[in-house]
Amino acid sequence: MQGNYKDRLHEIELLKEDNRFLTEDITRLKNEIARSNNSLSSNPSLVEALKQSCTKLEEELQETKLLLTEKMLALERVRIDQSSCQHEIEDLRSALKEKEMIIQQIGDDGNSLHEALSNIQEKMQEKNVALNSKLREEQERNAQLQSEMERLRQQLQRSDNSSSPKPFSVEEIAEQLEKELNYSAQLDSSILKAIESDEMNTDEERQGVSGTLGRKSGPRKPSELDDLRQKLQLELDKGKKMQELLEGEKQNSAAIQQQDAEIIEAMRIRLEAALDNESTLQRLLEEERTKNERLSRMVGGLQRTKSFDNYLLLKGKSSPQDGSPQRRLNRSNEFETEMVARYESELKFLTAQNVRERERTADLQRVLERERERFEREITERTEHGEQVKKELNRVLKEKESLELELDHEQEKLELAHKEIESLEKRIGALQEAEALRSARRERTSGQNSLEYQELKLRLEGVEFERNQLRDTVQSLRSEVERRRVREAHLTEALSRENSLNAQQQIVPEEFLNKLKDLNRMLEANARENQQQTETVRFMMEERRALQHRIQELERYNVHSSGGAHHQQREDLEERANHLFGKYLRSESHRKALVHQKRYLQIVLTTYEENEAKALALLNAQLPPGQLEVLALSSGPRSLDSSSHPSRRKSFRSIVTVIVAIERMKYLVRKWHGGRRVCAKAIFSQPFSPRRSQSASTNVWARSPGSHFVEYGTAAGGDTGGIVRMERAEPIPPQVFGGGGGGAFARTLVVPVASPSSSLRMSVDVLETLREHQHPQTHQQPQYNRNIHGNR
Repeated sequence: MQGNYKDRLHEIELLKEDNRFLTEDITRLKNEIARSNNSLSSNPSLVEALKQSCTKLEEELQETKLLLTEKMLALERVRIDQSSCQHEIEDLRSALKEKEMIIQQIGDDGNSLHEALSNIQEKMQEKNVALNSKLREEQERNAQLQSEMERLRQQLQRSDNSSSPKPFSVEEIAEQLEKELNYSAQLDSSILKAIESDEMNTDEERQGVSGTLGRKSGPRKPSELDDLRQKLQLELDKGKKMQELLEGEKQNSAAIQQQDAEIIEAMRIRLEAALDNESTLQRLLEEERTKNERLSRMVGGLQRTKSFDNYLLLKGKSSPQDGSPQRRLNRSNEFETEMVARYESELKFLTAQNVRERERTADLQRVLERERERFEREITERTEHGEQVKKELNRVLKEKESLELELDHEQEKLELAHKEIESLEKRIGALQEAEALRSARRERTSGQNSLEYQELKLRLEGVEFERNQLRDTVQSLRSEVERRRVREAHLTEALSRENSLNAQQQIVPEEFLNKLKDLNRMLEANARENQQQTETVRFMMEERRALQHRIQELERYNVHSSGGAHHQQREDLEERANHLFGKYLRSESHRKALVHQKRYLQIVLTTYEENEAKALALLNAQLPPGQLEVLALSSGPRSLDSSSHPSRRKSFRSIVTVIVAIERMKYLVRKWHGGRRVCAKAIFSQPFSPRRSQSASTNVWARSPGSHFVEYGTAAGGDTGGIVRMERAEPIPPQVFGGGGGGAFARTLVVPVASPSSSLRMSVDVLETLREHQHPQTHQQPQYNRNIHGNR
């Protein structure tokens, strides 16, 4: 493809050299025509020969241009093929990257599976160690509780042997121990639940890992790998959360055990205090009993003393002489009554205190009974919990054996996956080498394409600059035409006055009147062409905006296509490249048309001034002196100077130029009926429809109802069966194309074809030799090109 591209470039260079040689020949012939214009009146056969040779050279030039255009189109096709190859390389590179990502994901999955299996083993070992340690702790706690129960039973027995209120304190201790055992059983059950949930999570992880390895044997998509990776991440998060929960439960259980120890210590202190209180109460009760016995003995002694005193009193009645014993008896009675009252009050107090102590001992006995029942329940629960822990330990051992078997199976699968990864890595190495070669080739071609794009952009900027200059020139010419129109109005008034005078005298010749009519027609044509120039300027401004939008769109597309595009973008790029090429040809043709229209306007103005000078010369010979001064003042000093120096030579050259233009128009009309359109496919036969989702530029270059693009079709009726270019009825400015200083002008002809309702609008070139006439010292003319609505 690279060699074909170089051959096409070489052919284009050869065609450009041929075109340059032909242009030099045409310039040389133009110079010969300019030198032989003096002898043209005496030798018409030489004029015909020169016309024929000029026509032949122009035909050869046109054929060379057509061939050059075809070669350029072939070059564009080669560039498009090259861009398609680049896009294919980008697609292959993206596929290679995807395969690399898949292989990397497979390797990552294998590593993650290996890590997951190792983590599962470590977790199982840790869980086994933790369960063994917990089992030992539970056994130690059970032994401690049993020893504590034995000790408490011994204390209860001692308390039962020592006194009656002691069983109440033992029952309270038993109830407290039962509460502690229930609480520790709840903690153990919560720990077991956490362990079971963790084991369920590990089972789910193991099932997910086995499913992942099972699916690894077959072909896997990136989406499935992403899903598996997400699931594995979720499982890891769940494991972390469960680990955190387990740590929290461990900390909570440790804190609760610490609290239990503190509570048990406090209960022991309370139990000791209760036992001390009970012993003190029993001692007080014994003291009260001894006091009651002593008081009862004292009361008995007093009763005996009183009975003895009563006996003595009765005995004293029999002997009233003795008065001193009666007084002693009265004193002893008073003393005894006081003692009895005091002893009775003490007895009441001790009785009430004894009642309170009995109530308190009854309460303590009830508390001890409750504690005894709680301790018994807790002991039974602990024994059941120990049996459950043994069962769980057996189940964990069985699961460990099954996990070891599954681990061996998974390791075998992992080895198979590693072998597959190695084979894929070898294939990737081969693909990377091929991709490196393709990338180097693509970089070379992309550099060439970028240079061509920059060159086209610079050329387009130059065209816009020249178009702005031509627009300024057209504006100046428009002002000049306006000034000439004012002068024409003055001359028309003067001629009307002279016609009124000559109508009376009948001295104005017929030739002068015909020339005046020709002058009026030329002025009307000049006005029409001025209007057409205005339309041309407007049209060129629209074209400039469209080209600017198109350049912006191409720049954005170039940025997007550098990162890789798809097949749909390649087709769009081909369409836009073809259209950009056509737009460039159209802009170049419009630029050259404006240049030659400017020269044509200059020629028309020169001809108008010459005719004005001739008319003033005729009037000078026929009018009175006063009337001549009026005409001179109305036309200006330039007309008087030009009338004094008539130029027959320039007028004759103008006639020769008109003859050459007519012959060339005939040739172009014949060629037009041939129906061949160069670059028509790139501009007018685009298969795409207008797209309004990309950018505003596509709305300009697509076929819109108000577009100036021509349409190709066959004639609807008539004898002509060739393809003709049809346009709508809107006025289109004349398209004139040629070299920058070539000196040619163009007119737009409308010829009916096939039906009176349709029209064929043609833009034809007419060589102009007036530049040589005006500047005879110039011997070399620039290159002359032809471009009709994008044809080159």
